[in-house]
Amino acid sequence: MTKRLPHMQRRADSGVWQFRIRVPADLLTVYGKADIRQSLGTANTSEAREACARLLAKVEADFAAHRRTLNPTVLHNLTPDLEGMLVERIKWRILSTDDATRFNPAKLHGFLMTMEAIAPPIRVFAPDAFPEYLMHPEVGMTPSKLERLRQIEALLAGGLSKELMFGRLDLAQSYADDETKALGFHVDWSVPTHRAALVRILRTIVATWLEAAKRSFGEPVETPPEPAAPTVVPSDTAPRKNGAMTLFDVADEWAKVGPKKQDAINKVQRALGLLKASGQSVKLHDITRHSGLAFKRYLQEPSRGFSGQTAGKHWHCVVSILRFAAHELALIDANPWNGTTAPTGTKAKREAWSVEQLGKLFASDLFTAYVLPEHKNAGADAAYWFQVIAIYSGARLHEIAGLAPGDFSVRNGVPVFEIRKSKTVAGERTVPVHAELVRLGLLDYVVARRADKASLWDLNEQPSRDGSTFFSDWHRSFRKEQGFGQPLLDFHSFRHTAISAIRGVTPAWPETAIDQCVGHESTGSEGAKRYTQHPVEKLKLVIDSITYPGLTLSRVYSAE
Repeated sequence: MTKRLPHMQRRADSGVWQFRIRVPADLLTVYGKADIRQSLGTANTSEAREACARLLAKVEADFAAHRRTLNPTVLHNLTPDLEGMLVERIKWRILSTDDATRFNPAKLHGFLMTMEAIAPPIRVFAPDAFPEYLMHPEVGMTPSKLERLRQIEALLAGGLSKELMFGRLDLAQSYADDETKALGFHVDWSVPTHRAALVRILRTIVATWLEAAKRSFGEPVETPPEPAAPTVVPSDTAPRKNGAMTLFDVADEWAKVGPKKQDAINKVQRALGLLKASGQSVKLHDITRHSGLAFKRYLQEPSRGFSGQTAGKHWHCVVSILRFAAHELALIDANPWNGTTAPTGTKAKREAWSVEQLGKLFASDLFTAYVLPEHKNAGADAAYWFQVIAIYSGARLHEIAGLAPGDFSVRNGVPVFEIRKSKTVAGERTVPVHAELVRLGLLDYVVARRADKASLWDLNEQPSRDGSTFFSDWHRSFRKEQGFGQPLLDFHSFRHTAISAIRGVTPAWPETAIDQCVGHESTGSEGAKRYTQHPVEKLKLVIDSITYPGLTLSRVYSAE
């Protein structure tokens, strides 16, 4: 009898071989299903074995790519070769994007349409009163389009030059992070020696945009070929200790890699403390699947008083440290708890705000007269802007709280903000600024804060709790004052509301575009997702489709 490979099953009704593989536990949230199944298209065993081997190699490569995205390599030492590669990729990215816009009538039209909303002179016009040069989207470059493009390029070049003159490196870091994220690693820019690399990147950005602008005057500026992606090797790892190294030691190393909030560190320490209290060894090389089962039982004991959801959170904190020890530090060959199931429990589903409820909430003098609350947990201006940003972007509370003045910029003529800190890798994204937020004065507020202060918000911060946690406490009391005491109708419900508004558009937007806007991990292969990244011009249309018929907010903010 011919020996078959694992992951093969024969259908009883047709005799055709099927491929099946279980999705690893650490990737379940990515795939959204417990296993992957696919027909091998043949009843011949030899042919099926060959097809299964090919498909297995592809699926395992996808698993590895997802893990690189979820756990990107963090580089603390940016080598000259890697710095040069980033510079060349950014130059190629700017010029290739300009090619794609300049020689594609639809993209050129979208770019100019977007710029009409933000580039001086600001024009507000009805659909039947477009500038004449925008009346024919199917037509490519015309003299009037070229003239406007030259004006826009001059404005962009001036803005970029100011970033260079004033030594602002946020833009350079944003460009660099876009490239490194796409390549599956992250550079620790807090290292002092990396500042010189950001300066070089910023100079390249300015110089390349100026080169691109020469194309509008007939100069044949060539786009270089795409630089090859590097093979990234971690620059340093945690010190290797003897067999007495504990999970607490690993957690200390985890806390040093990238910015970690104190709240996250406290949660990990709490979970490791529970593991120790359960009677299990916390020595790294003593951790086994049996100890994982014992810890799970300990968390689920009625005397603990944990819900299934809370027990699961403690469990995943320990799993994340084991994963870090295996994949990042290579201190153990594999995560011994990989593939095991976590404690589970039901979670009440949050409600979305109705337009009527939003109207009632936004009827307070905070939104009708910009009367800011005096309580320090409200964060002054944050009390107003957090809520309007949430309903017109779907961003999470901690994502909005993490915004800085330097996170706002213009990409391909579209005003955007960069979310650099999120609960997932997919959450780190570029979000176009909704037209309503522009009208309400958000960009004016950012400019005013950039001139006066380094931070965007005046949040109450303490070592043990971040500002978003304090704000959440204030918002709970604010909702009650406005007549909303429902526990399932909270700040996070704004996110559900915005996403529902996007999904209610007809015809529907592509799921990948929605995911890219709101920070959801798209399903499918890594290659498919990489090649379905949507330009900011399209994302702007998706974000601007968030509307609430019947809800009208007056502009009450003034920078003066």
